[in-house]
Amino acid sequence: MTGRKKAVLFIITLLFFFLFLETPTPQVLQAGEEEPAVREKDGVLWAGKAWATRIGNLRLAYFTGSPEEIGAQMFHLVVAPEFEKMTESFAIIKKQGLSGGFFARAFKNFYAQFKFIPTFKRHIPREYLRELEGFARASGAPRPGRVVNDLLLGNAWQDIGQVYGGCSFFAVWGEAAGNGEMLIGRNLDYSGLAQLAELQSVNFYEPESGYRFVTVNYPSMVGLMHGMNEKGIVIAKAYSTVVPEDTTVDGVPFTIMLRHALQYGGSIDEVIDIIKNTPRTVGLNILVADAARREAVVLEVSAYRMTVRHADSSTGVNFIYGANRFLTPYLKEYQKAGWISSAFRESRFERLKQVFLHGFKVEDAVRILRDKGTDDPDSPVFLPSIQNHATISSMVFDPARLELWVSAPGGFLTTDQIFTGLSAAEVWRTGQPPSPVGYIPATETTPVVRVWQQVMTAAGEVSEERRKELLMPVVERYPAAGFPLCLLGAACLRTGEVQAAIGYLEQCVTRASLPDPYYLLAVHAWLGVAYDTLGRREQALQHYQAGLEVKLLEDAGPMLPQICRAGLRYPLRIDEKGQITKANP
Repeated sequence: MTGRKKAVLFIITLLFFFLFLETPTPQVLQAGEEEPAVREKDGVLWAGKAWATRIGNLRLAYFTGSPEEIGAQMFHLVVAPEFEKMTESFAIIKKQGLSGGFFARAFKNFYAQFKFIPTFKRHIPREYLRELEGFARASGAPRPGRVVNDLLLGNAWQDIGQVYGGCSFFAVWGEAAGNGEMLIGRNLDYSGLAQLAELQSVNFYEPESGYRFVTVNYPSMVGLMHGMNEKGIVIAKAYSTVVPEDTTVDGVPFTIMLRHALQYGGSIDEVIDIIKNTPRTVGLNILVADAARREAVVLEVSAYRMTVRHADSSTGVNFIYGANRFLTPYLKEYQKAGWISSAFRESRFERLKQVFLHGFKVEDAVRILRDKGTDDPDSPVFLPSIQNHATISSMVFDPARLELWVSAPGGFLTTDQIFTGLSAAEVWRTGQPPSPVGYIPATETTPVVRVWQQVMTAAGEVSEERRKELLMPVVERYPAAGFPLCLLGAACLRTGEVQAAIGYLEQCVTRASLPDPYYLLAVHAWLGVAYDTLGRREQALQHYQAGLEVKLLEDAGPMLPQICRAGLRYPLRIDEKGQITKANP
């Protein structure tokens, strides 16, 4: 095996998080079949009829042929050329999957070998396993079955780990759309994939069976989270947590389910039928838009339940949206409590659909995806909104024209970067790399936008010292912006600056704007702990009680209410490591 292939094989084993797995997987390629010759010409990397290229820093790829051929093309064109970058990015996935101590990791490995892999292989359509086999064969691995298993679990890590991000989507059509047709906007929000997001590519597929389709995806992914097919069907998903009894691993990983629905669903009804009859795993909101029918619906699903949500016809506006909670009474009963700011984002959609009631264009769709939670530039709130600190990919689909507009990759704040318009119809017609159909400029970096981006950076995965460094000038300039004050107060509390934390958090309560009351609950919980840590019990009790009285827009997770309830029973303290514990008597 060449040194290059050894290095890439090492990456594949790092890529996903179960280390001791091997289920033999038979190869179906004919003896003597050779790998496609990989060649580069004029900035395009070719493997047979498949290719990969760039427009600016946006990666594009085109795959065609049998499942085995497509899998091999993915490896040669997307993974192998940038394996050094991928080593760093894939380590994030490994870290997430191997969370917990030694015994927890050992249990995951053991359970995966005897439960996850056989279950998934039993349910997944055979052609997608063949695609993984083609990828594994192209890697040159001496034990391709092990690579297939690792890749399979990698495509299912979100189902297994019950990992939830905060995505948003919307669709507008008919008279509300400027062309009278349909536009779909979608933000993918998941901070855990930030490094991997920098390696995203726009992948055009022409499989030997089913419909041609396009998706914005990540290396070695067989499944997808959003996409558009040649029939003008668009699918996009957002997580929605459900009670434990409505989840299972006894099904098809949801990304592969969505791939199958997009590849074989030629109408809303056909997509609904595929998803209805697929063994599912977790809770999801799934947008399904049909350009030919000029209609979009949201499927609210769990492992065992499903309902179809239609646009509110009483408004006379053909506009539907979704975030991370169910909105139909049926599925609401099975919603697991957990705040992901869905209600606030939904309120922004309601507000923005009135702003863009008529003449809706692609530029307007991008403006919605870039929403930062305020309509008054003179009184900014610097709050996470439809765009937020976890947004790692944004796109707009125009299914009537078979065009998509994709933000440049680059971690968080990607939505504020340039959008490139691409014609999937051109790619499928010619089999060649497309010329852009247009560009939407990056967001103008006004002082307010720069500060919002600075606050979102502080809200991400940075050190507490870096967070304070970013936020202190913000709260000095904008003392009424509650979210930065909340972040800064919590950072000071976790680094032992309890008196400073109280100053920022009290200011947040008395004079700041907090459009989402969840943050007010957080402020009262932190203030209670801060006062308890200083031995000021009466003030602590006042804040614990005030926290429990906050009227939330949606059910929160248990942590903050538990802090308040525990604080009412006995004093709490925060130690030098930022851990909240019962105070010593």
